[in-house]
Amino acid sequence: MALANERPNWNITAIEKNMQAIKVAQQNINNYKLNNICLLNSSWATALMAESMDVIVSNPPYIVNNDIHLTQGDVAHEPKYALVANNNGLEDITNIISQAQYTLKPQGWLLIEHGYNQAQAVQAIMHNNQFINITTYQDLGAQDRITVAQK
Repeated sequence: MALANERPNWNITAIEKNMQAIKVAQQNINNYKLNNICLLNSSWATALMAESMDVIVSNPPYIVNNDIHLTQGDVAHEPKYALVANNNGLEDITNIISQAQYTLKPQGWLLIEHGYNQAQAVQAIMHNNQFINITTYQDLGAQDRITVAQK
């Protein structure tokens, strides 16, 4: 929603697989009168057509199930499905990268938020899926947090 609000000239497709989250997102779309966003019910990019996206931005679940941070702070009140992923927190990231290879237009960009200790693994997954120009950026706490790559 933030991208749609900040960039009213962009056409945004938002994807969510949880119906409760879709209801909240639809309320936000209505409340903020966002007319540049299309909300789809899908498992990651499976609902997207081949080579249809210029940019994919994702903040998928990336925390391991037994991470101590799941019981602390604001995260303790979030639904686990929005935070936890199998395969050392990389299952959803791997799926997104794999699907993005087909749904991004040539020279399109993929941006993925990940855990502070997952940058090398995410870079390797991107490399193995033939992405180029792979770069990781740090958050305000100087932790590796977002990795971007180009198709």
